[in-house]
Amino acid sequence: LNSAGFNIVGDKITKNTPDGWGNAELISMNMIPANEEMGGIEFNLENPNTQEIVGFRLQSATGGAYQNIKYGFIVDHGLLKILENGSVIEEGNYKKGDLLSIQRVDSTIVFTLNNYLLRTTSLSAIEDYFLSANLFNYQSVINIKNVLGVSMKPEITPVIKNVSAGLPNSGAIDITVNAPAILNSFIYEWKNSLGEVICTTKNISNLSAGDYTFHINYQTPIGTKELSQVITVGNNLSKNSSLTGALSE
Repeated sequence: LNSAGFNIVGDKITKNTPDGWGNAELISMNMIPANEEMGGIEFNLENPNTQEIVGFRLQSATGGAYQNIKYGFIVDHGLLKILENGSVIEEGNYKKGDLLSIQRVDSTIVFTLNNYLLRTTSLSAIEDYFLSANLFNYQSVINIKNVLGVSMKPEITPVIKNVSAGLPNSGAIDITVNAPAILNSFIYEWKNSLGEVICTTKNISNLSAGDYTFHINYQTPIGTKELSQVITVGNNLSKNSSLTGALSE
């Protein structure tokens, strides 16, 4: 984090400069790239009777205070507002401990309060964002509960057993799927080179040499996604065979 005007202890961030905008700003060092499916921040405030703005900005350098935040939450003495590309929308009241979340999910900005959806905003263009927090009041505190900036695509890692000499159907593929906890409801499917479905479990065995397509469907916060990967089982090879295709969506 690039920070100025704060004390940081664990997830607790306290402003240690006098009241005012522009003298206490926290910015993530790494951006949420436009090509990532999802990224954002979850946080709460210890004192709602203060002024804070937390959200997305385009610039990585400090300066300009909240004017550089493009989408975010404003807490203004107990009132909760949403900043949406220069416009301010009032959403009601904020009380101590309420969990706020702002995330970009694909081309949508999603605002939630205590895990309930408040508002979504569709983007005409997806940009690289940095997370930013600006606090106005001396000794005001923000607690960062979660930072989301990882890809929402599962990582598929195959371990391939090639066909042994004299055993034409001895090939097998074991799949490891590493995925963020927010993804769920996985459905697996295998197809042979003719496009025929031959298996609906994650791992597959009794294979002859050839190409096989592993297909996975999964649920994200904005709907069902899918990935496919072509994997080759070799013949009379002692080590892993090669992948013949990259992940496709």
